[in-house]
Amino acid sequence: MNRIEKYLNLEKTGFAWEDDLLLFTPNRLTGAVGENEKQEDHIQISSRKGKEISCVFYSSHYRVQCLDQGFVGREGKLPYCIDTTGLNAGDEIRGEFSILSNFGEYRVPYQILSLIHISEPTRRVVISY
Repeated sequence: MNRIEKYLNLEKTGFAWEDDLLLFTPNRLTGAVGENEKQEDHIQISSRKGKEISCVFYSSHYRVQCLDQGFVGREGKLPYCIDTTGLNAGDEIRGEFSILSNFGEYRVPYQILSLIHISEPTRRVVISY
């Protein structure tokens, strides 16, 4: 059984193309991370009607890695790590998370700027909703 079959288990859950949608918090990532740093965070995923979700996810850019492959449940997290190792101040990371679920396919875009080492309290990615 491959990764998609394991998480989506389509024989059991089927596709839910009704009027239900997945909600992502945040639905877009923008901001800055200090150069030569690694920062972990997550995106919260839930179903508008509280139904069970089966999904897998991946990132389009190698510097933004998904720390898990997917989940099954009524809500979950998409943990990720941004790695600016070797980037110069001003370099930009653009891409998107792709989420394949029993509710369809979704995308969460990101745009992250590498900055000269910045102070600890302001180092987190600014999140847009």
